[in-house]
Amino acid sequence: MVKWAPRRIGENFGVATERTSLTRLVRDLQGQQILPADAASGLMELIILGDRAAQGDAVSQDAGEWVMDVGPSILSRLDDLIADQGERASK
Repeated sequence: MVKWAPRRIGENFGVATERTSLTRLVRDLQGQQILPADAASGLMELIILGDRAAQGDAVSQDAGEWVMDVGPSILSRLDDLIADQGERASK
């Protein structure tokens, strides 16, 4: 979800997504006011923490708790954006 949702949002708005890093894409979506600043900031944190964990780096307990507490709301916002785009496209 964290990796494919920003790409889908970008594609729906005509933003180049191929050969673009996920962090760059999130910055582009925020810069074009497609992704709200608070959602982009939270998503960047999820990406960074997820990448660190995937590489075997230590992630603090506080960071892990933040992911568990805040992560679902960020992902829900992405779902809402995708759903809104789908509704607009079907009209």
